[in-house]
Amino acid sequence: PIPNDPADTMPVYETVTSAYGRLSLIQLRGIPYTDPMWEDLLDQMSYQEQADMIRLGSMSVFGAESVSAPGYRCANGPVCVNTGNSVINGSKFAFPCNPIVASSFNTELAEELGRAMGEESLTADNVGIYGTGANIHRSAYSGRNFEYYSEDGFLSGKINAAATRGMTEKGCVVFTKHFALNDQESFRRGITVWANEQTIREIYLKAFEAGIIEAPTNGVMTSFSRIGTTWVGQHRGLLIDVLRGEWGFTGVAKTDEASYKYMGRGSNSIYATALVAGQDIWLDSVPEEMFADFQGNATVCRAMREAVHRNLYVMVNSAAMNGMSSDTRVERITPPWELAVLGTEIASGILAGCCLVMVCLSWVFWYKKQKNKNWKVER
Repeated sequence: PIPNDPADTMPVYETVTSAYGRLSLIQLRGIPYTDPMWEDLLDQMSYQEQADMIRLGSMSVFGAESVSAPGYRCANGPVCVNTGNSVINGSKFAFPCNPIVASSFNTELAEELGRAMGEESLTADNVGIYGTGANIHRSAYSGRNFEYYSEDGFLSGKINAAATRGMTEKGCVVFTKHFALNDQESFRRGITVWANEQTIREIYLKAFEAGIIEAPTNGVMTSFSRIGTTWVGQHRGLLIDVLRGEWGFTGVAKTDEASYKYMGRGSNSIYATALVAGQDIWLDSVPEEMFADFQGNATVCRAMREAVHRNLYVMVNSAAMNGMSSDTRVERITPPWELAVLGTEIASGILAGCCLVMVCLSWVFWYKKQKNKNWKVER
């Protein structure tokens, strides 16, 4: 069913409600998550800005001009800061894989490794890291065991918390993955995982819990898997009741690659129910009409506002705000080089089209010429 609580009221949009006038995000650095100033900041944003911050999460977190939120880049992990570009502001430096780190039983070493990875990330002009990996080695044959620490939840949790502390100390946003119960790599998209609550809490969630409470972790990447028949991104019991209610998590919950139907692709109602269940951002360029059916739905709009609240809270307390001041304004522009590239692409397309037309015409003329020759011979 589509979420719609009659008790919910529509949020305020594009309105300055603060006694201090228009606010910039940097002014809320260090301000508690529950401070009323956050409501004033969110009131300044438009509906479309909030929707864009949630839907445009492909290797980045989107910003917002109205509150001077710059956004930031994200890179894959967790054993390296893989920006995909080793030439310009890039990094492909590999650290020891997580099972080796956990085998040291050395939390101080793990924390130092986290600091090194944080430095590597900032050097590559990157803030978000898709790691650490905190799932359990349920089987020796899982294709992601090199990203996860151990088959033991306690050991995984201690090492995970230490490495996360090192990275967040440098201002990184650490999207610990894959939350939760991702226990195989092959055919992992949409797989149903069955376990009782005691097993889930004592084994599979232990490493995530330690990272969030002891580090603290400021992000998680939700998994492809289902718990029972419910996709993790729509599982309110996991994302709201446990993650935020019991563990006090105020960070961002981002999906893994969200290009599959059960994660919302082609169904706006799935996007809406996941948002209300605690999913904050989609790792994909989701269509603009993602929430088009729910723009007048107060429950969905309030969930969107809270997701943006979490995104901005993490952003302002990260290295994304380095160099920002209350006088800094964020504006989205198209730089000259990008216009030049676009012009070149258009010109190349036109030239290619002309060449194709000429090739087609040459075949037509050749065919007519051959036909005329044959006709003369027969006559």
